[in-house]
Amino acid sequence: MNKRLKKIMFFVLILLLFFLLFEFKISHNMVDFEVCYKAGKRFIKGEILYQLEDGHYQFKYPPFYSMLISPISILPLYFAKLLWYYLILIFIFFIFFFSYKLLPNGEKNWKILIIPTLFILAKFYGRELDLGQANAFLVFLILSSIYYITKRKEEIAGIFLGLATVVKPYALIFFPYFLFKRKLRVFLVSSLIVIFCLIFPSIRYGWKGNIELLKKWHYTLSLSTPKLFNSQDNVSLFGFFSKWLSMEKMNLIYICSLITIAVFSILFIFIAKKKANKISSLIECSILLIYIPLFSPLGWDYIFLSSTLGIMLLIYNLYKFPSFFKYFLILNFLIIGATLYDIMGRQAYSKFMQLSILTINFIIIIIYLVILRLKNSD
Repeated sequence: MNKRLKKIMFFVLILLLFFLLFEFKISHNMVDFEVCYKAGKRFIKGEILYQLEDGHYQFKYPPFYSMLISPISILPLYFAKLLWYYLILIFIFFIFFFSYKLLPNGEKNWKILIIPTLFILAKFYGRELDLGQANAFLVFLILSSIYYITKRKEEIAGIFLGLATVVKPYALIFFPYFLFKRKLRVFLVSSLIVIFCLIFPSIRYGWKGNIELLKKWHYTLSLSTPKLFNSQDNVSLFGFFSKWLSMEKMNLIYICSLITIAVFSILFIFIAKKKANKISSLIECSILLIYIPLFSPLGWDYIFLSSTLGIMLLIYNLYKFPSFFKYFLILNFLIIGATLYDIMGRQAYSKFMQLSILTINFIIIIIYLVILRLKNSD
């Protein structure tokens, strides 16, 4: 049997295993995808996307995303889920591909970099598949943008960043950064893409109808967001302070969260002003990707899959840290990866999440990346 045939058989076996996972576990879930599936059908029919009677499962994406997902919504729900499931797997593959490719050339072993990173973040990727979320799509688009910037193709990078922003506005965090770094073509192209995508649903709903949609989108987010601060899976700074303070002290939660965000932002500006090169810019982008679930009021734990690039960078540069800090970082990785519901049990896992330990874990990751960035400016 030749090597090519072995590779084909291995690939087919992997696809079959993933299909079995879908058939017996995932297909019965994917509740977040069902929300988008319904929104896609509503877009096709010209119906209102944001309806309060949807309760907890309200559509919270920009109107353009419903148009983007509408071709999949034509399919029966089972096949639409199956297609989106395999698309998520493709996005995950490219997240690891781009993260690995962005690392400096030289002595890098994919087994040492990709396999540990996958184990550390496996539960977040698993949750992404189980819910049928769009975070892998978002991170894939952002990493594609970063990749094309390194290839000096800023117009293409701007297209990817603009599309990422209309999938989820989280990507807006990169706009001031690229403006600060004088990546003007990236900033301008991505801004034009966002404006175009905000206007484009007018083709289906008319100009006034689209304006009304955007208002309803904003209203839906503002109405539901504060109620979810204290959710067990909310790992944002807003969620962190809501768990450590009383939910009745909402003003104090906002103040503490915004002050912390301001501190992190100032810290980021401080390191971004340091002498820069290709690697330092990569570290800065990896920090911004981890800021996404921390800064967003609706930062769910599985959004930490955005840390793939940052964790791979730390593993790649592990030797640069003194022994104590090296082993402390490894311990932090183990806590992130090994704290599973199935291992800990309901009570212990619930306590772990209620204490927002994951938020602390990733703040530690950010501190290590900041140290790495400062080392890189020496």
